[in-house]
Amino acid sequence: MWHLRPDLLGSGHRRNLYGGHRLREQCRLRQHLHRRHLRLAPQLTRRAAAVARIVPKEQSGLVLKADGSWVHEGERATHPGVTRFFHQQIRKDDSGAFYLHNTIGTGDQGSALEEHVYFEVEDTAYVALRVIHQPAESGFELELNTGEQVPLDLDSLTQDERGQVYCRVLDDDEARFGRHAMIQLEPFLDAEGDDIILRAGSRRVRFRARR
Repeated sequence: MWHLRPDLLGSGHRRNLYGGHRLREQCRLRQHLHRRHLRLAPQLTRRAAAVARIVPKEQSGLVLKADGSWVHEGERATHPGVTRFFHQQIRKDDSGAFYLHNTIGTGDQGSALEEHVYFEVEDTAYVALRVIHQPAESGFELELNTGEQVPLDLDSLTQDERGQVYCRVLDDDEARFGRHAMIQLEPFLDAEGDDIILRAGSRRVRFRARR
């Protein structure tokens, strides 16, 4: 069982959650998931004050696509409130697997009752949505899809054969640069033969090939 919090979906949530589906379709989805996951035993999380219900990715049917969109059992989530909520709830467990963290109530002792919904990641769980130039520090900050702002690790910049740019963030996880972030980074880029160089103050950082 996993739930969406309607208060986070914005004023349009009554009209449309998944493409043309109305709110009652989303209610049916929650009821369906409830029937599938009700028997999962609650487990303790790393935070002692919380109890989590664990939904494995094989049962959640949830996929974070390479383009940053979310798909549930083959159906793409298009409501901005839903997709924003999913991105902001991304967490990583001790094994390196990603899940959506959701608070669904309180336990008998007043502790938060949590739900961890694991999902499949096609490319990277983190996406750089915005680049913020920091001229005083001769560097940049990134705004991630999770809502966090992190410094850009210049030495971690890589590029694959398609031209897609990546870097390392948070717990040494990869983040993919989104289209808007690349547009913001472009004024600081130079080409030297087949190489791409980022100008950061007095530094000239060469993108390494992604492996």
